[in-house]
Amino acid sequence: MRSIAAIAMLIVLGVGVTFGYLMYRQLGTGNETLTATPEFVATGDGSRCANIDLTIRARSLGSWQLNVEDGLFISGSVVVNGGVDSSIGFRVWSPSNRLVFHTPQRIHEQEFELGGSIRGGYTFEFDNRHAAFFKKNVTLAICLA
Repeated sequence: MRSIAAIAMLIVLGVGVTFGYLMYRQLGTGNETLTATPEFVATGDGSRCANIDLTIRARSLGSWQLNVEDGLFISGSVVVNGGVDSSIGFRVWSPSNRLVFHTPQRIHEQEFELGGSIRGGYTFEFDNRHAAFFKKNVTLAICLA
């Protein structure tokens, strides 16, 4: 009888420690600066396009910056690799720190357009803070016209 009680106590203790770790893991988030250099290729319609592959860690907010010239039109898409169940938050900030594109829900695939852009560094944010264990691989396709 005592061995059954001891086994039950160990099971309860194991479940409690596991649950405590999961809750602790949810508290810690981080910011990371993503580095990738796009290699723009001229297309037939006068625009230049590039694809960038980024990895955002679990419980992280990743940011990547793109410097653009005055008056260029920015368009593109964001695709989270790994199936339709993979999702991420996505925002774009202007050089003057104004939010110029935002999707309120987490997305698997999103197209965006930023018309009449001003010169400077645009910050692309990828929010993976909701994922406790899984990093996300993201493909960012960007065109400048």
